[in-house]
Amino acid sequence: FGSSYTIDFLPTKRQKDDAEGPCWCCISDLERLDVVKKLRPDLIESYDTLEWLPRDDNIAGQSSYLLCAMAANMMVNAYVQWLFGAIVPIRTITWLSTSEVVAWPMSKEPNCPLCGSQE
Repeated sequence: FGSSYTIDFLPTKRQKDDAEGPCWCCISDLERLDVVKKLRPDLIESYDTLEWLPRDDNIAGQSSYLLCAMAANMMVNAYVQWLFGAIVPIRTITWLSTSEVVAWPMSKEPNCPLCGSQE
């Protein structure tokens, strides 16, 4: 039974310093850079199909309505707080079994294969 959820909030600009925020690739440990490079915004619309994307090898977890509803509420909360000018953590992990919450900021990676320099 799943008892934790992760929220990744990826604004294009941070409110306070107007710095560019990270993309999902910046905050992920990616093993298939060949696939990531094909997902660049300037290329993605040129494909007729995305069937070349590899399947997720992770076993599907078991979840509950409670967990999904809480994650959805917290995602909306992060967005509303950001709209009001708050600095919202990029990644937040919550464990229901212990009520523990861990949140931290993450930065844009200058050499990110998706949003970084394409030189």
